[in-house]
Amino acid sequence: MQGVLAYRVLIRPRETDGLFVATFPDIPDLLCEGDDPDRVRMDASSKLGAALRAFLSSGKQLPPASAGDGDMISVPHDVLAKLAVVAAFAASDLPTSDLARRMGLPEGEVRKILDPKQETDIGMLAAALGAIGEQLSEQADDA
Repeated sequence: MQGVLAYRVLIRPRETDGLFVATFPDIPDLLCEGDDPDRVRMDASSKLGAALRAFLSSGKQLPPASAGDGDMISVPHDVLAKLAVVAAFAASDLPTSDLARRMGLPEGEVRKILDPKQETDIGMLAAALGAIGEQLSEQADDA
């Protein structure tokens, strides 16, 4: 997974209480709200990352990002790196034990790296990709 992944977000004031609401057309169940549009946008980025990790952990495919009205919110770099590791490992024929040996880590630690629900340091994610034979793109590594 190279480059930047981004999803459309629509941030609109709600008429009933004046709060701003962010919705993602490609992820209908995801919404954020708050009293400041900039803060809602930051919160939307964080919640987008959590939603995408949840898709992976439940075995679902990531929804495709569509074009249209709205601003684009980039997937946070650490989540993009996690998505890359999970995808690269799934595409490889490596057993977890072999990846652990290549990384010089206990297998339990490698399982945490591969678990979409577990937050992982981006340096560790880069090391896992390297052990699989892939690398982070510069865009994902600049975080």
